[in-house]
Amino acid sequence: MSKYSHKANLENLYFITTLTGFMKEVQRQIQIGYKYYFENKFEYTKLKDVLGRLDEDYHVCESSDDRWHRQQENKVSVQLIMFYHGGDMIHFVLLAREGINGSKNHNFFKTLKPKDATLGHQRFTLNQYMLIRCNKQSYELKDQNINVPAVVGQWSYGLQKTYIDEIKRDFLQYLKLNDTYRLNQLYRSLTKLIAFGKVRTNYVNLRIFMAKEINIRLKSDKFFKTTIAGDFYGMPEKLPILKGIKIPTITVAEQIKPTILKKMTHPELSRKTMIFNDE
Repeated sequence: MSKYSHKANLENLYFITTLTGFMKEVQRQIQIGYKYYFENKFEYTKLKDVLGRLDEDYHVCESSDDRWHRQQENKVSVQLIMFYHGGDMIHFVLLAREGINGSKNHNFFKTLKPKDATLGHQRFTLNQYMLIRCNKQSYELKDQNINVPAVVGQWSYGLQKTYIDEIKRDFLQYLKLNDTYRLNQLYRSLTKLIAFGKVRTNYVNLRIFMAKEINIRLKSDKFFKTTIAGDFYGMPEKLPILKGIKIPTITVAEQIKPTILKKMTHPELSRKTMIFNDE
């Protein structure tokens, strides 16, 4: 029997207060092996009760040393990442990592229905963004398959296909109707995207698609003018590279007031309500 046991400590739990910081932290944890995830939300007023239950069932108050010891003992370790930027609801993700020998004997797998972020149909998504592994999971070398673990993988957020298809559909509709106002709204929404690596690629491809459609219209309709297409040519060719992402946090143990958090709301939070994949 192991002599090691953990002590719950609220100092190890914290809120992330920006959307970009939250997304970056989830990406970082999945990359180091916490590939199984479950997401949900709860009311701020129930914070104490919910955290007590989560720690009792999944040991979410453990420190990084606690989690390392668990894995070395072939036990599942679980992390809790919370996003809160003011308001009534706290959104959270539970992330789990198998034991060092692959053990999944844990309440996380017994009581929840977690997803595997490395599987194409179970990728972690948030609003229009989707976390994608950029390099291959395995390579063939001299008739052998070499698996590349998640910790060595390269991960980035891109745009969901449904969102890309929606943008294209709306663009074609507004272009057909000569609706300059809505076209400009569409352009502005794209320039405000959080510019993760894959998102920047998606943006360039969308812009190329729009340019081709505008050129087709110019050649086929003598009454169509570039001014009708709105501010398209004023859009940057590429989104600026996202550098030095900060992950601002507040520990749960601190005296947190929603009024203080509201003042900390980051300008990139374009929506008041964050959309999660609740099931």
